[in-house]
Amino acid sequence: MNNKSLWIAVVLLLFFLFLSFVEFIPGVDLEINEQTIIIDGREIERAPFAPSSSYWFGSDREGRDLFTMIIKGTRDTILIILAITTLRYVIAIPLAFLAVKKTGFFHGLLHSWNLLFSALPTIFSAILLMTFPFVTLADQRWLAVIVILACVEVGRVGYFFQQQAFDLGQELFVQAGRSIGHKPIGMLIHYYLPNLFPTIVTQFFLDMGRTALLIGQLGIFSVFITHSWIQLSSGYGEFVNTSFNWPSLLGTVREDFRHHFWIPFFPALALTILMITFQLFSEGLRKHFASKYNQAS
Repeated sequence: MNNKSLWIAVVLLLFFLFLSFVEFIPGVDLEINEQTIIIDGREIERAPFAPSSSYWFGSDREGRDLFTMIIKGTRDTILIILAITTLRYVIAIPLAFLAVKKTGFFHGLLHSWNLLFSALPTIFSAILLMTFPFVTLADQRWLAVIVILACVEVGRVGYFFQQQAFDLGQELFVQAGRSIGHKPIGMLIHYYLPNLFPTIVTQFFLDMGRTALLIGQLGIFSVFITHSWIQLSSGYGEFVNTSFNWPSLLGTVREDFRHHFWIPFFPALALTILMITFQLFSEGLRKHFASKYNQAS
């Protein structure tokens, strides 16, 4: 019970998981309707509507209830973050172990990968790659975007775990395992993975928080994970968001922040709480593993 960070994070995670599946509970209606005009007596009010008893979080410009939109977008938001982070680690962890000796092809690949994407802020690299025509026009854009957002951080994650594995390899008990004839796969299973597992898990959830921040920044720049091309009557067209994931609800922040602040505020607040939840969970796990290590020693 002394690990308050972990308990708070667990409660928040359970809350977000509940929101993810609340629409499947019988009797819960999360249908989103557009209502651009409300007539109250002699007063006519046009969307967007400010927060009120009818619209707890207000509405967007189409008159859609933001509270309902945020709840419906919870599952997509968490799945996007989980998919990006998982793919990143699936690529980075094996690459880190292959490059553990800091020599050879895989070391050069990891070093170059890290240098390439660390030269620019991650958000700039992500926007640059996501706005390539073949990505913008892809039928499965969401899949291409997940791969891109995972790969731009593979170098950083891989380099970190390469350093961790290299330092672990200098420990006497690891060198002893090597001297008695363990093969690389045996060293990985019996020495590296058991000792690096706590770090991998804590860093994974910390990276989920970083990913939440990254996709939130993309939303502010109106770079959406999913979109559709809409033909306008004037002969032109535009890409519009087709999802209720929280970053996509931030796309109008520059237009709405001054006069209709609630439109970007509540999605940003939800994303911030989710990001803090992942960070608290990571910190709580770190304390948990540290406590177990101290008890064992």
